Amino acid sequence: MTLRNWFFNWMIEEGKRRLWAIALSCLVFFFSLPVVAVFLSGTEYNPEFRKIRFTEDIVALLSYDNGWMIFIMMVLAVVLGITGYAYLNSRKKVDFYHSIPIKRGKLFSVTYVVGVLIVAIPYLVCLLFSVLIGWLGGADGRTILGVALTGWAYQMLSFLIVYTTSIICVMLTGNTIVALLGFGVINGFFPLLLNLLDAYAYTWWKTFWNFQPMTGWVTRTSPIAFYIAGSVEDITIGRICSRLAVSVVLILIAAFLHKKRPSEAAGKAMAFYPSQPVIRIPLTIVSAMSGLIFFHTLGHGFGWSMFGLLTGGMICHCVIEIIYHFDFKKLFSHKIQLAVSLAVAFLGFSLFRWDILGYDSWIPKEEKLESVAVYASDVDQWMDYGVLVNTENSGEQEVSEYIWNWVSEDAYLLEHMELEQKNLALELAKTWIEQEKSWAKEDGPQERVYVEYRLTDGRKVHRCYQIPKRKMSQVFAGIYQDNGYKTGRYPVLSMKPENVEEVRVKTLDQEAYLSDMQSQDTDMSVVLEAYQRDLMLATLQDFNQIPLGEIKFLDHTRVAAEKEERSNYSYQEFYPVYPSFTNTLKSLEDRGIDLEQWNEREIKYISLYGLYDFEGTYQEIDSEWIPEIKDVLLYNDYVRYTNYYYEDMELQADVCWVDKKGKERIDSYYVIPGETADRLQESIQKENENK
Repeated sequence: MTLRNWFFNWMIEEGKRRLWAIALSCLVFFFSLPVVAVFLSGTEYNPEFRKIRFTEDIVALLSYDNGWMIFIMMVLAVVLGITGYAYLNSRKKVDFYHSIPIKRGKLFSVTYVVGVLIVAIPYLVCLLFSVLIGWLGGADGRTILGVALTGWAYQMLSFLIVYTTSIICVMLTGNTIVALLGFGVINGFFPLLLNLLDAYAYTWWKTFWNFQPMTGWVTRTSPIAFYIAGSVEDITIGRICSRLAVSVVLILIAAFLHKKRPSEAAGKAMAFYPSQPVIRIPLTIVSAMSGLIFFHTLGHGFGWSMFGLLTGGMICHCVIEIIYHFDFKKLFSHKIQLAVSLAVAFLGFSLFRWDILGYDSWIPKEEKLESVAVYASDVDQWMDYGVLVNTENSGEQEVSEYIWNWVSEDAYLLEHMELEQKNLALELAKTWIEQEKSWAKEDGPQERVYVEYRLTDGRKVHRCYQIPKRKMSQVFAGIYQDNGYKTGRYPVLSMKPENVEEVRVKTLDQEAYLSDMQSQDTDMSVVLEAYQRDLMLATLQDFNQIPLGEIKFLDHTRVAAEKEERSNYSYQEFYPVYPSFTNTLKSLEDRGIDLEQWNEREIKYISLYGLYDFEGTYQEIDSEWIPEIKDVLLYNDYVRYTNYYYEDMELQADVCWVDKKGKERIDSYYVIPGETADRLQESIQKENENK
């Protein structure tokens, strides 16, 4: 009973000492929760859906992922953590508190608990008050109460991490300003280091895939980043346990430091002398490496990089020494530690600059390779990846709407691709290692080939090999022919024939659905199977042909989306149809669509752009060239279906032709590189010289 009375009595005294913090907390939560809830209750909604919309807004206000509340909680955590133990930085106050007949552990506990209650109680009260306002305003009371209590518990658990971290900063220092700087160091050092290593790897490792293998650890190395990351994800038992475990560990560290903190540390920069080099040396190393990469990016060579290393490291070391000692005369104290820090920074630079660890030359052994995914940056870039979903519009009326949610190329391919012949990826890597030096000297565009090695021990290793584009047809041809590559690259190959309800075909000026064609054979699955066979047999060179048209295969959901006026789906998932796709062309012809006939058109004239001495204007060519040049004209919208013409196509053309209805139209084309294009350039240049 005596112990309990003492604890609560001291809590009351501590509360009196921190009345300003209690008032601040109450005001902040009052204006952030109940006031906003009242404002929302007065908002005009569509009467038919008012309850749903109002409940959604109240839930967003009370939820754990409310961005404003996250910001408030982090600020209060820092303020209460540092001010709660600020007496430790005053020698008079330390003498007074330590003269009280209370053990340090109990003193720490009371101050800690009061700081938590200053946030927890006003937060909970204002939440419940907001729930009441929302319920009276017509929101679903049970729903918002559950969200509010869940949000409060999760926010408080996350609050403890930042709050205790700020207390640890006070225990390690003897000055409030230095404690704030220390809090910044604890939260920013590892994220800075990880991003710095990522930048070094991206700069000097030739096969580094910018897949954020290092920066992905940022949320695990910074209390603030850890707090924010947890708020943008769903609450799970694992995340709750991880936050609880981290909080317990931090509390034990803070209590231990409080117990060991010497009274004479008040007023000093650092409370523990051994902590000085532990903090100074890593900061100096990171600053030196930051200075190096900064001057390297300016492009002034190795000498300036070393200048950046020296200046970054020395400035950081000197500033920290001044802070430690509050004396400019201590500017160059601990010169040996400075030299060691600079040496370590140079060693870190060397690991990346000269690839001492052999990152670029690493290739997994085939017996340790479970599977592999490979794709190139400019091959099949026309592909669309995504999920078609049916949602509800949030406007005046609830209307069914189809939305195409894009999926990134990396995410889709790494999930679906698995080469049947794993050795193809190893052969590509070996070829790159053997040819890298000679390839790097070649002029012309380079193409990136991305590889994910999935090892038998569960690890996933990423590499990126740069290969001259003119070598790609040779190096990548085998991989492209692999069935695993194609099934992972083209979603249409995974489509089941029985799911096809419609086929849509397009050319430059014509479009048709197979169901609208006057044909006795209406089996759509036959067309899909034909296209799948052609696509599986297609070579890399086939995709340099001029497409005859585009085709799309629609299941039940996609048919509904095509007919929906509010859908944004109609531009995705087309596939090219090439002259070599004989199975597809035959199946379409049997159903009334002759793509070769669709591509026959009467050309009136062709104007070229891109030749020398054109001075930015189009020049009409002689009509005698039309029969020959029309076979090498690539429609502008079909350029994306070609793999190797992007860098080489210099000749642009405006083609005036007559459509099936007798109307003239002008479209943009490219003249594909080759013998015809070269002779055409020579002819027009000679003609211009003779004028």
